[in-house]
Amino acid sequence: MTVLDGGRARKRGRRIHGRVVVIAAALIVGAGALRISGPIGALRAQRAELARLHLEKSALALEKARLEEYKRRLASEAGREEAAREQGYVRDGERRLIFVPQRAPATQAESDPAAGNRK
Repeated sequence: MTVLDGGRARKRGRRIHGRVVVIAAALIVGAGALRISGPIGALRAQRAELARLHLEKSALALEKARLEEYKRRLASEAGREEAAREQGYVRDGERRLIFVPQRAPATQAESDPAAGNRK
């Protein structure tokens, strides 16, 4: 082995040492990213769940307000009668009338399907 061979070995050793340092640094950065990504993912999931719960709470608040208004309306005799009539109840001696909207008279094309195909 000559002096030149020793210099090459040292350079090769430095290259290998440099690669090991780069690989070790990449592993450390990767491990740190994995440790951080877990809590970040959990934070995103919690925020999405919180947003969903806020929407549900708003819907429930609207329903509660509607029911409170219905309850207030039922507190009076007139309100109870109105609510019963909305559900189809009638007083003794009254008859329930059901109004059905009338359709417009059919045109020739609508009444005769074959007429629409002729030219």
